[in-house]
Amino acid sequence: PTVGAYSTYIHDISVEGIGFFDDDPATHQNGAGPEESHGVAFNYCVRASVRNCHINDIGDEGINFGKCLSFEAINNTSENTPSIGTFGACISVGDGCSDGVIMGNRLFGTSTPGTQSTVTGQSGIGISLVDTNAIENIQVIGNTVEDFANNGIQLNTAAAANLNNISIIGNTIRNCDYGIQRIGSSGD
Repeated sequence: PTVGAYSTYIHDISVEGIGFFDDDPATHQNGAGPEESHGVAFNYCVRASVRNCHINDIGDEGINFGKCLSFEAINNTSENTPSIGTFGACISVGDGCSDGVIMGNRLFGTSTPGTQSTVTGQSGIGISLVDTNAIENIQVIGNTVEDFANNGIQLNTAAAANLNNISIIGNTIRNCDYGIQRIGSSGD
């Protein structure tokens, strides 16, 4: 398959049982720009899996999928991620992704249970379009999402493409400004 400018993908990649920690995420920005550290970032993959990992104090996305086909984030835990910046999600699904499962994760916006994060724009799970490649067939099942400054689960259609067949089932969302929020560009 071809999505965007790439005709080849990495196939069958798995990350399991690893801890990711950033002791100074503000220092690990991409130059002076807004892009902070990431725990796992998969782009242009087929059958990508992140399971049973712990992600703590990552500056931006803890787990980030972009243009991935058949992917999963299962039974991961996270605290205080994203920890800096003005936008991001602990688990992020981006443009061109399809056939994904986000299941059984425990995501906390801070390291102090019951205390909401002060990171503006921070979300637990973000399914976000920023270009013209649709996101399709995503299941968000049985996750615990707590203490995020913005959304527990965010659906963002700020680009000229669609979110198709997104299922959100049996999740627990506590102490977030919005439980589930759909945002988008004007004219949607």
